[in-house]
Amino acid sequence: VWSTGGHSAAAGHGNLYNESYTSYLVRGVENAFANALRIKFAGRNYGYGGGVDSGPLLSLCNEAIYGIDADVLSWDFGMTDGPKGHYKSTLWASRNSVHRNRPAHVSINLSGKHYKPRLDAVARVEESVGSTSTLH
Repeated sequence: VWSTGGHSAAAGHGNLYNESYTSYLVRGVENAFANALRIKFAGRNYGYGGGVDSGPLLSLCNEAIYGIDADVLSWDFGMTDGPKGHYKSTLWASRNSVHRNRPAHVSINLSGKHYKPRLDAVARVEESVGSTSTLH
């Protein structure tokens, strides 16, 4: 299960739902997973819009929102993080590290001048839990 969290644009608001990141991902890989691996690939898209600070809410309640069976939790809060949003990336990554299913963490849309602090925040959490998956 791939679960996408993020601001409203990550959820496809303002666009067709079938044009969201998650919808494209599912269409692109579901046949490969089914035919080659005999695994049903599922995508879940959970955005939280309306100009509110969605990062903390979706981080603190990640098992309730994304499910306890999530294999991948992707984060796209680039539009709402703001210039000091790296603490939200830290919160997201640290909450993922205690998730029951130990899902992989994928960060989307971390670009711009705030890229380095966000990436460093996730790397610090990974280091504290013994993971080394962040690409620098």
